[in-house]
Amino acid sequence: RKPVVLRGAIKNWPAVKHWSNESYLAEKYGDIIFDVQFTKKYETILPIKKTMNLKEYLKIYKKENVYLDCPFPHSPMTQDILVPYNLQCPELLSGIASTHLLFSSGNTSSSIHYDGYENLLSLVSGTKEVLVANYSYTDRFYHRNYTTVNIEAPIDPEAVDLLRFPKIAEVPFHKVTLNAGDILYIPQTWWHHVRSFDSPNIGIALWF
Repeated sequence: RKPVVLRGAIKNWPAVKHWSNESYLAEKYGDIIFDVQFTKKYETILPIKKTMNLKEYLKIYKKENVYLDCPFPHSPMTQDILVPYNLQCPELLSGIASTHLLFSSGNTSSSIHYDGYENLLSLVSGTKEVLVANYSYTDRFYHRNYTTVNIEAPIDPEAVDLLRFPKIAEVPFHKVTLNAGDILYIPQTWWHHVRSFDSPNIGIALWF
């Protein structure tokens, strides 16, 4: 399996059409509860989290160093998300394990990690840059386990220390830029790093 970019695959999602409108989100989904983390970038310690509703988050997310990265599989918000027609096979539809909302004011930077599931990373608004690398290079990532579904490398992607982690320089990364309406398929166990830039950014990760 290899990563695939599907340009414009979700351009007709209600989410793509409406979620950039904060008034729409606050009015329709403002009472939905999420866990919000108080950091936008990779850290060696687990981030501080606080529970709040979406309306509260919308009031602070452009002012504070916060990032909404949280599953919402049973939320009413999923009615604005449609699996693209070309992906509506029974195996995928019946196998969706988690739906994650990724919502920030921009300037986020994830850890270098891989997921224990296949991942459809869909971009609702903004721009993301994704670096992906084949699992066959796993021994160069000095990885450690935090959970059974997300394996992280102890490497700061914003300031790679080649003295501590020299093997990472041997990994051939592929860079993908996603715009609103695009999907990136990331195969299970492929390493990736996701970055967003200085504008509000909403993504959806479907794990299956």
